[in-house]
Amino acid sequence: MNPRESAALSDNVYKDPLPPVSSDITVGGTKYEVLACRDSGSGYQGIVYLNINTKEVIVAHRGTEFDRQPMLDGGIDAAMVTARVNAQLTDALALTKQALRLAEERGAGPVHVTGHSLGGALAQITAHHYNLPGDAFNPYGAAGLAYRLPEGQPANAAPFTNHVMAGDLVSAGGPHYGKVEMYALPRELEILRNAEHG
Repeated sequence: MNPRESAALSDNVYKDPLPPVSSDITVGGTKYEVLACRDSGSGYQGIVYLNINTKEVIVAHRGTEFDRQPMLDGGIDAAMVTARVNAQLTDALALTKQALRLAEERGAGPVHVTGHSLGGALAQITAHHYNLPGDAFNPYGAAGLAYRLPEGQPANAAPFTNHVMAGDLVSAGGPHYGKVEMYALPRELEILRNAEHG
């Protein structure tokens, strides 16, 4: 599983409506079968994909969606900041557990997790809970939530990478589970250089 593929699936999970289970779709030039979907009353939305060629199973957790459900997702985001909890976690854990079961039943795997923003925080938590590899994109740092996630990449855990933009406020909101790869746009680098030289 590579970060580009994870990013494409993290984006694809925002589709409304979700693709039907057992449908074949192409995302970023790669063919997948949709093994499972979850769109719950908590506002959680996720998809389990099977890469047709590699047989890898990927769970993508959707992030904050202000266009479709601003009040619901905004409340979830606010609770992460103020109460250090995520009301969508039960759904994210259930879909990830279902993905593990489906992978075992089909003789597929390994299972990876991914997500963007709020979905990236859920990817961090589910990766830690089930010891799965994955990638998150501009995630809220889940190690700062009340779930006892360690900050950083534990030596004995599956590799997890957070891809964050230097100027992203969501990513700066809390410490991250997993390794952090920071990227900067040319204008962000210029601001940093100017600040460094006073």
